[in-house]
This record gives sequence, C-alpha cells and structure tokens, in this order.
Amino acid sequence: MPSPFPTLALAAILSLSSGAVVIACSSSGGSAAGSGTSGGTSGGTSGTSGAVDSGLGGPVGPDSTSGGVADGGTEGGGDDGGGGDGGGDGGDSGTAATPAVQLIGRFDTNDPTGPRFAWPGSRIIARFDGTAASVKLTQTNGFTGGPTYFDVVVDGALGTPFSVQGTESPMLATGLAPGTHTIEIMKRTEAVFGTVRFEGFTFTGGSGLLSPPARLARKIEFLGDSTIDGYGIEGDHATTCMVGGVDVAPPQYDEARKSVAWLTSVGVGAELNLLGYSAKGLARNEDGQTTDTFPTIYTRTLPDVAGSTWAFSSFVPDAVVSALGGADYSGDPNGTFPANFDATYATMVGDIRAHYGAAPYVFLLVWSQYKTYDGVRQAITAAIDGAIAGRPAGEKNYKIVLPEADLSTDETGCQLHGNAAHHAAMAALVVKAIKDATGWP
Repeated sequence: MPSPFPTLALAAILSLSSGAVVIACSSSGGSAAGSGTSGGTSGGTSGTSGAVDSGLGGPVGPDSTSGGVADGGTEGGGDDGGGGDGGGDGGDSGTAATPAVQLIGRFDTNDPTGPRFAWPGSRIIARFDGTAASVKLTQTNGFTGGPTYFDVVVDGALGTPFSVQGTESPMLATGLAPGTHTIEIMKRTEAVFGTVRFEGFTFTGGSGLLSPPARLARKIEFLGDSTIDGYGIEGDHATTCMVGGVDVAPPQYDEARKSVAWLTSVGVGAELNLLGYSAKGLARNEDGQTTDTFPTIYTRTLPDVAGSTWAFSSFVPDAVVSALGGADYSGDPNGTFPANFDATYATMVGDIRAHYGAAPYVFLLVWSQYKTYDGVRQAITAAIDGAIAGRPAGEKNYKIVLPEADLSTDETGCQLHGNAAHHAAMAALVVKAIKDATGWP
C-alpha cells in the first residue's frame, strides 16, 4: 500500500605592529551554563612583536581592552537574538563596527582559555587587516586518538589541510597583499579524533581583527552517523585506508566539506550545524551499547562530555535532516533492530519538535547505504512512516528516499563509506527534495 505520508522519492543516482590584543568572539550558541554573557576575560597590549592576537585567554599586556566571549552571540538565544552582543534573527554576529571572531557550530564557551568544540564541520571565521595569519589550538585526543584535521580557507580559496595534536600554532597564510582578508578554519574530523580549544588568531602586517562577515539567514541542521559527515570520504578502502592489511580509516581522509550535509547546505544557501558521530544509533550503538546513544549526545555541546549541555535556543534551524538508524542494525551480530527501535525513532522526532517547535521543516532520510537485501531499508522506512503518522496533522515532516548505493562504485571510501562523488550525487537529490518541499529558490 502506498505510504499516506509526504514522501520525496528519488529514483536514480545522478551521474555521478603593536602588541597583542584580546578580542571578543561571537558564536552561534554555547553551553546552557553561562549563556547570554558578553565577556569575561580581558586582554591588553604588550607593545611587542608587532602582532594582533584575537586570543581568548587572560590579560596579555598592561592595557586592558575588550576581551571575553560573547556566548550565544550570533543567533544567540534563537531567532529573537537574545543571549549575547550579536543576536538578532540569524543576522550578523556583533555590530558592524565591532571586531570579533565568528564561531559557527556548537562551541562550549565556559573555558576561560578559549571555546572548545568537537563536532565535524565546526568553523571559526575572522576578517582582518594584514598580510599573514596564524592560529593557536589545543587538541585533546578522542577515544580513537588523533590528530584533528582542519581545512583552511583564505579569501574564499581552499588551502592545504593541517592537523593539530596537543598545542600547536600553525601558520595559515603569509605574503598576502596589504588590506582586508577573510580567514576560516573548519574541522574536517569527528569528535572521535579529538576535541579542540581555540586560543586565538594572530595577525601581522596590518591593524588586525575587523568585524566578522555577515551570517547566512537560513539555517540547516544535519543529524547522523559517519555515513553522512564525510568520514573516510577521501580514502580508498583497498589502498590508502589500509594499515597493516586492515582498513583503519586514518583521520586525514575525513572531510566534512565534501559530505552530503555540507554540500546540501551550500545548495540551499544555509548555514550548517553538522551533528555527526560514528556508530551512534537511536536505541543502540554499533558496539551494542545502549548508553550515550545519539539522542543523548544530541543534547550536548561536546558530544563526549556529559556536563556540556547545549542551549537549543542558540541555533533554531529552518530545516532539520536526520539520517539516523543504520547503527542500530549494525549493533546486533544477528542483524536485527532493537525491539524499541520504532518507538525510539518516533521519540527522536518528538525531541526535535520539542526543541525547535513546529516551524522547521523536518526531513527523515532513508540514506543510500541502507540496503534492501538485509532488510535495513525496509525497517528504517517503516520507522519513518510510523514516526510521521504519530505527529500532529499539518507538521512539516517529510520522508526522503535515496537510491541504494553500489558497493563497487559508490562505497569505496574508508571502511566502505561513500566516496566524494557519491556524496555529491546524493546532495543534489536532497537539495532538490528540500527545495520542492519548501519552495526555497
């Protein structure tokens, strides 16, 4: 019998030189604790080095200036813009004249040394006047070790990735023409490869930090496991991913920027909040455990830190895309779903609505790597149909059914994850489905 619920069925894969100055940050949110403050630590000038440092630590010189973290700045407190200096309906962070570093994603701003972040796709952006830029980061290994890898983007051009393990201060750009530039770093890797603390940019050859660029008004959130966040996407299962004859998925082959989540956000013109974590299920994780499942870590700023409670009002998306459920099946050696899978799926949809209300569109994805032969595709489809059926009439809940991936051509990434071409093809289909449902241009 045809499903009575809104379905966006997609039938085919597409072809495929004065001292250091501490400056405030503005973020897209922060932990619930302490949210809504606009500063804390203060900086100063030291009269040495000729550098401008947007660090976040305590005073670095005798002349105190504008330090601290504007917790919940951009979109702080949700669409009404409360909770920080730079709130306001998804617009700019800070005022047009206020120098600030822009934080996009989930950042815990309770550490006075600097904001911490772990989710893939987290971004730190700054505009500055100068000719060179570096950044100071401190990384703590995740449960599979490290290092953490980053993209660097200078004036819109993607540069060479870099990694951080422990405390490092990599140079991001040198020899730039004098004048205004934009610098961005983006976390390529998942929390399993580390949590990072941002301790500041250092700019030389000019006046330093400027007001941040404008934020996109539209926002989208992706929920899922490693299949949608770029895990292993740049590796080759048969060659580069192998160490000692075992596919260990080295972290340098992760790239959130090539994921279906990132490419979809670009396609619909939305700022992305990517919540992806390997092997996390709804009712049961891939390791068979039922603790710290995705519904639990969804409530956290830092997914592996139980006390870091996320303030959902800090980022209220216009659309949520969920690609959860595959890990629940993998968590049973006999290849079955937990008895409470359907109920847990429905509860997760209810949680999304409880956090964000009725306004956002919610798209529940039958991801391409859910296969028919083992019953996973059918089981997740049924769970989605049941979850939608249990919601109030008129809610904007949709099912997106993607075509099945081909093992030999699509699933060639590390540990048989989708490759970049497959993610791009799936993103094109998801973008079309979202635009068809929302009417977005």
